[in-house]
Amino acid sequence: MLVSGCGHDANRQRDLQLAECRLPNLANSAQCGELEVPEDRGKPQGRKIKIFVAVLPANTLTPKPDPFVILAGGPGQGASHLGPFAARLTELRRTRDVVLIDQRGTGRSSPLVCAAFKDLEDEVLDTDPVPRAEACARELQKRGIDPAQYTTTSFIADLETMRDALGYAQMNLWGGSYGSRVAQEYLRRFPDRVRTVVLDGVAPPAMTILLDVWRTRAAALATVWQACAQAAECRKAHPDPAATLTKIGQSLANKSRDVDLIDPRTGQRKTIPVTFDAVLSALQPLTYVPELSVLLPELLERAAHEDYGPLFATIQSVTANLTEQMNAALHYSVTCAEDVPRISAEAQTRGLADLPARAIARDRACG
Repeated sequence: MLVSGCGHDANRQRDLQLAECRLPNLANSAQCGELEVPEDRGKPQGRKIKIFVAVLPANTLTPKPDPFVILAGGPGQGASHLGPFAARLTELRRTRDVVLIDQRGTGRSSPLVCAAFKDLEDEVLDTDPVPRAEACARELQKRGIDPAQYTTTSFIADLETMRDALGYAQMNLWGGSYGSRVAQEYLRRFPDRVRTVVLDGVAPPAMTILLDVWRTRAAALATVWQACAQAAECRKAHPDPAATLTKIGQSLANKSRDVDLIDPRTGQRKTIPVTFDAVLSALQPLTYVPELSVLLPELLERAAHEDYGPLFATIQSVTANLTEQMNAALHYSVTCAEDVPRISAEAQTRGLADLPARAIARDRACG
């Protein structure tokens, strides 16, 4: 009884009260709660924010003590939007809770909401985020919000506080993309609190997102071109997609072109100005979706014949969902604080010199 009274981490009671809630695009309910923490942990009596958690309970009366925790990407994606992914982990949920924790500034965790970043349905065509980012920073400051507190380090502290409040002794971490950076940092700081780690689409600690991502995107496009070359029908219809992209660049060099298209979400016809940088930006998200990446050679072929409608209609159907899941202000709070200081002028020149998207990559919101 004395040993039991001292308590074992695995048997601790949950300090955070959870209640039934609904997550986006998830048919079944989850158990959700909010934990209040200081915005600035160096000022515990200062401004408070709330961290949101959703628990998909294990489908057993005797669950294992260590949950499966999903760490979203971005930075800027709210984990609560990954409910459909979590629901598919049926084998895991036979024995373990699946936990979704929104990073501070995203989802339902005191999101960094700015008027400048609202209505971003055409963001893919906005290759200069600086005006929006500057306006957002001013707005946040005016409201007493300190963007400097919305970083990976702060998120790690929130994760540890949440783990403790939920009564878990250890966690199994799954981190995708930027979430893998979070998982690695949490493991470094709290190794005894981690049972297993899965890193998917790894962002190693040395990676500078705002710079290195452009090389990985170029590599993704090259992979699509290679796959087309290896498929007889695609090779016949599109002998050289890379050359087609170059042709589009020459056609749009130093100018824009008005394109009429029908918005796939509203059915309304509208006119948008298209530049080559906008074309390059539009290609990137499609490489993340295999079903859409196979369309890229044909979409480029249409664009080379001045039919840009299919390309931008396709990308808008993708980005509409992404802008709901992503918080742009949090993205820049993290990357400007953690990545930009590590990018030297020499590294920037060397890293972007041979990339078509170098102009976009240089014109980032951190100034």
